Amino acid sequence: MTTNPLARPDGLHVRVAVAGYRGVLADAAGRTVWTCRHAHASRGQARVCAERERDVPGLSDLGYRLRQLRQAAGLSQQQVAAALECSTSKVSRIETSEILPTTRDVRDLADLYQADPQQRDALVAAARAARPARTAWGLRRQRQLHDDQDGAR
Repeated sequence: MTTNPLARPDGLHVRVAVAGYRGVLADAAGRTVWTCRHAHASRGQARVCAERERDVPGLSDLGYRLRQLRQAAGLSQQQVAAALECSTSKVSRIETSEILPTTRDVRDLADLYQADPQQRDALVAAARAARPARTAWGLRRQRQLHDDQDGAR
């Protein structure tokens, strides 16, 4: 019996996309849940980034939950973008957690999807909690990149 070394208890799998070596988290069905915002020099660096980014509380889960709500509401990304007066790209990037939505974005999306108030409040709280964690991770990543560049000189 073979096991998947990339499988995680939360059901998300890390894989590396070929375009500029971007880390990707995917669910068991292979659907993208999160995409790394950075291009990396190697597959190994992209995998490390995905592993670290998945530890940001609620990040991958938030976009995935918003996508599930949109699909349950029977709306396309184009319809959502038109209703919120934003680009389809922004909706897609929120759903794949490439960008972290503002609490206002999350509230507007949840209202559009007619989520119940408790569900909406939980999503807004997740967005609020993920922001400082994402910022801290970004600062750690910047320091690491600077350290790597200093070591290469």
